[in-house]
Amino acid sequence: MSADRSVPRPGDPRSENGPRGSLGARLLDWVAASRTRFLLVGTLLCALLPPLFSWPELPPLPGGAQAAWRQYWREVVKMKVDDPWFDYTRVFPAESNQAKRNFRIAVPLAAHLTGFGVAAVPAVRFTLQAVLLVGLLLAAERASGDRIAALAAALAVAGTYVGTSVWMDEWGWFDNCAQAFMVLALVARRPALAFAAVLAAAFTDERALIAVPLIALFHAWTGGRRGLAWAPVAAVPAYLLLRLILGLVLRIRTASAGIGTLDMVLPNLRVSALGIWASLEGGWLIVVAAALAAAGCGKGRRALWLIAATIVPIAASILVIDFSRSASYAFPAILAGLALWAGLSGGGAAVPARARIRRWTAVAALVSLLSPNIFIMGQTFVQWSILAQGLPAAIHPRP
Repeated sequence: MSADRSVPRPGDPRSENGPRGSLGARLLDWVAASRTRFLLVGTLLCALLPPLFSWPELPPLPGGAQAAWRQYWREVVKMKVDDPWFDYTRVFPAESNQAKRNFRIAVPLAAHLTGFGVAAVPAVRFTLQAVLLVGLLLAAERASGDRIAALAAALAVAGTYVGTSVWMDEWGWFDNCAQAFMVLALVARRPALAFAAVLAAAFTDERALIAVPLIALFHAWTGGRRGLAWAPVAAVPAYLLLRLILGLVLRIRTASAGIGTLDMVLPNLRVSALGIWASLEGGWLIVVAAALAAAGCGKGRRALWLIAATIVPIAASILVIDFSRSASYAFPAILAGLALWAGLSGGGAAVPARARIRRWTAVAALVSLLSPNIFIMGQTFVQWSILAQGLPAAIHPRP
């Protein structure tokens, strides 16, 4: 494992790559000089910019169907909030989407414990969204040892579905909540905390388990306590055992029907290029650059681990109808790639300079923000920026 990296202070020779005369550079240095400013400014940028450039909505249903559909899913979630151990198969078919939520109890349980019932669900969702954004900044800071590169890397993640799903979740998916727990597993300093965070993520949505190898690699490449990289891995069998026990004791169950069928896989394969791109968007630049830099430094095995661990959630997403949602769980690849890249040591041209990482992460952030999010779930939807949506009306106003 590499040694845990500290964050250079402004003025530290390690963080300087020549004179900084421009206003933008001085502003970035001012933000990076204080962790409080870094977190406050970074959280605001990660919260506000992604929805501006990729407006998070799906085409509305006609007439009053949208409101009816929203109320329907609210009632579905309410069943679980009122009784977190409620078995959906009592009222829904075992192969239904509702029944597949039987063990996704973390958010309903949290809302239940507040005493406010289903009305507390939005508060839980948006609280965990704040945790997600702050955690992205902290994880990127640990990975890079540089707050400027960390800000760009966090924006590269937030510019994808990961940063915008909270605004369009009318179905009780809670992807941002599961991903917030995944980020807590990344920033954890103790094995027990990383273990607990992965368990919480899996009991929010089991898709989190397919990203565990990336979380483990992140810890392996950023250092920390002994066993920290293995704690997320240990959470996988623990989750499966707890799920088995809960199922037996409470007599709740779910089914895997509808996963990996030809009717589902073949349409996904036709749009797989779009889906794969949308999973990380600009973050792919960081992952690929890190793998190439590692290979160039004679650490090809690390490059292979990164690529293989990234492929796992992407490949798994092709097996289900909600391609984009599942593929978004690969986002730790961006942070693991940054950790690998920044932690390379030794001589040679392949060893990255801090300035190169800053430039590349900045490009990745711009690509993630400026490219529209693509959402694939049976159909393909492009989420354009507010400006792009308003441009046709401005050019051809209605009489």
